[in-house]
Parts: sequence; structure tokens; C-alpha cells
Amino acid sequence: MNTRLTGILLGMSAVLLALILFVEKPYRLALARRPPPQLFGGMKPGSVTSLQIRPAGQFDIHLEKTNQGWVLVQPLVYPADSSRVEALLQVLSQLAWVTHIEATELRDRPHAQEEFGFSSPQFSLITHEGNYRRHLLIGKPTALGGQVYVQVVGGDGLFVVDAEFLKYLPGGPNDVRDTTYVPATLQSADVLKVRSGSKGFDLQFSPTNRSWRLTWPLPARADNVKVGELLQKLRDVRVAQFVSDQADPDLERYGLQTPDLEIGFLKQTNQLATLQVGRSPTNAPLLAYARRGGETSIFLVPRQALEPWRALYSDFRERRLLTQPPEEIDAIHFKGPESFDLVRTAKDSWNVISKTNAVADAELVRDFLLTLTHMETELEKTIVTDFAAYGLNQPLFQYALSNASTGSSLALIDFGTNQAGFFTRRADETFVTSIKSRDF
Repeated sequence: MNTRLTGILLGMSAVLLALILFVEKPYRLALARRPPPQLFGGMKPGSVTSLQIRPAGQFDIHLEKTNQGWVLVQPLVYPADSSRVEALLQVLSQLAWVTHIEATELRDRPHAQEEFGFSSPQFSLITHEGNYRRHLLIGKPTALGGQVYVQVVGGDGLFVVDAEFLKYLPGGPNDVRDTTYVPATLQSADVLKVRSGSKGFDLQFSPTNRSWRLTWPLPARADNVKVGELLQKLRDVRVAQFVSDQADPDLERYGLQTPDLEIGFLKQTNQLATLQVGRSPTNAPLLAYARRGGETSIFLVPRQALEPWRALYSDFRERRLLTQPPEEIDAIHFKGPESFDLVRTAKDSWNVISKTNAVADAELVRDFLLTLTHMETELEKTIVTDFAAYGLNQPLFQYALSNASTGSSLALIDFGTNQAGFFTRRADETFVTSIKSRDF
């Protein structure tokens, strides 16, 4: 037997055993004791129902989750910016530590709480997922910057994390307030009441034809494109600055005792909300004081999206004689010196129905429909007692347009003249409009 070889092997075995016992095993045990990489491991942002944030030197910011989203409940009650709250929770759920300082390492540092900033933390955060509570303290930044000390209350020691997540934390309650001026609930409104000084008008939405109509002071078709665009711009308005939350604010100071502009939103006869706009601050003419009627909060909003609502009702009237696209018109009855019908037989084919039937010139029909649907009118007379003065008691021409496939009448339009101008009247409107001679 080679005793030398046996000795070498026994020596190597002893070394390996020593490595296992004194190096590898303690390393595995240390790894087992090592906290998970995420400080809030297992946290599900969507399950968090309550969030409490205390910035240094500030009141507690207490947020609660409801079916409609997040709501600020302290230090005041106000809708919260749910997207910002959810972004913060997402960041917290993924927050990972860079360095871990165990509690045993802090035993010889009696002033560790003050040293690392936990006696007066920058922030205190408490989350609740049902009955499960998490509490995080945020201390001082590290000496080199870019990182910050944090402590999980009830955990082991403290941690160093990237300070980037601090930008998601609010410095005060205004930072998490919903800055929407027009609440989403107002999208269900089907009546608008607009008042600006002595001017004003009412609009009503018809779900049947998906269009707005002026109902006061003059019943008329509304410019749906304009109303739609202005409503969208109104929905996009964001609060630029919160000014006051006093229970009994001085409305006169902000020009809100008698608002420059009021827009009421109703669902039929049920008042949903009223937007009120006052004067501008002397140092910020592009902003205006505003609030929602019945609420105490006063804030500043940009004027640009609100100014068009101060216009006269006539600016919201549909000026086009016909708003339906040509492809929706498939039958036209002409009444005049010579009466006849035009009936669509295919996409670009028409027949003339009269004493002698014939195929119509499709290009001429297309040009006629384009002219009719682009023709704009001007208000001539809102209250008319004598249509003969405009040649409309016995009109020169009358067009009845319909959609045969749906069986619906689209418009009945009269054309007349009194030698001084050319006039039109729709059967569904009580007023007289004028058109340019080239259109006539």
C-alpha cells in the first residue's frame, strides 16, 4: 500500500471537511437568514386598501380605496389622483435594497436612530392589505448621495435603497389630489346650461340621433363638431393650483360670488354639477379662479379651454343646411316649377322618377349633394310671423331628403327670395336663414 498517497488523500478530505463546516455551511446559513431582495416582498398593489403617509413636519396624508378609486380622507376629504397612488404602490412593491445593516451591527451604536435619520424620518409610510400592515420609515440620504437609509418597522436592522423612488412620494396633500376639473361622472350629462353675464344658452343631447340641439333661447340644431370638441377640451382641463379649502370662502375675492361663467351639467332634470369660473389673478391673466358649485375648494384653471363657452348662442348653432353625409341620402323629392324624384339604385347610381323616367347623371347628383351638405347659412330672423316677406310662404324650391333603407326623413328644406336676398327654412326650425347667391 502506498502510505504517502493515502496520507495525501486523508489530508485533502480533512481540508474539504473543514471548508464545509467552517465556510460553506455558515455561508448557507447566512444566506438563509438574509432578508428577501424586496423590502415589501409579497405586497400586491391592487390589494392595498389604505395608505398613510407622513412627510416630515406635515399633517398625515391618509388615503382610502373605494369602488370609484382612491380618496383623500385626511387632512381633507377630496378625490385623489388614483394613477399617482397606484404608481407609488407599484414602486413600493418592487423596492429592493442595496445594502443591509443587521441589528447586531447596530448594537454598539446607541445613537443609530439619530445617526441614520429615523428619530425624525423624512417620511413614514403605512399600508394595509386587509388586516396586514406594513410600516416603512425613510431616514437620511447616504453620504455619497443617490441612496437613502430606510427601515421596515419590526424588521431586522436597516437598509440602503436607491433614492429614485422618493420622487413618487407626496410632499403634501395637494400632491395627491385629483386635478381633474370636470369629473368623469359628468360624461353622462345630456343637458348643458351655459351662462355668462347676460348671455347664455341651453343644449340638449338626443341619444336617438347622437346629436346636440339648442333648446334655449332659440330651438335649433347645434354644431355637434364644435360642441364635441369644446367638451373634450373641457374634460382635459386640469387644476393648475389649489388655492383655498376654507369652509366659508370669500367668494367675492375670487370673482365667484357672481361667476363670469357657469356651466351646469344635468341628467334630464337632475343637476349633476355646476362649473363656476371667476376672475383672473392680477399676476396670472391666463389663469382663472374656479370651483365646482356646492363645493368649498377653490383653485386656478387655464382660461383657454373655457373662453369659447362665453360666446353667443348663435355661435353654437349648426350653420350647415344639411349635416348628413351624402352617402346616407338615397332619396330626394324635388318640388318646384318641375317636380320629380331622385332615387339611389346603387352606390353611385341614381334614377330620375318623373313623367318620363331616366338614369340620372351620377356626377351631377354627387356635386349637388356635396354643395347641399357644405352650404352654410346665416341667421336672418329668429321670430318670423310673415314668411311671405322672404318668399317662403310659396317657396321657389322644396327638397325633401330621406333614407329609404331606414325609412327616416332627413330634412325638408324650403328656398325662397324677395329679390333682396336668398333665404331658406327647414321644417324642423322656426327661424329664417339666408344663403349666398352663388349657393342659391
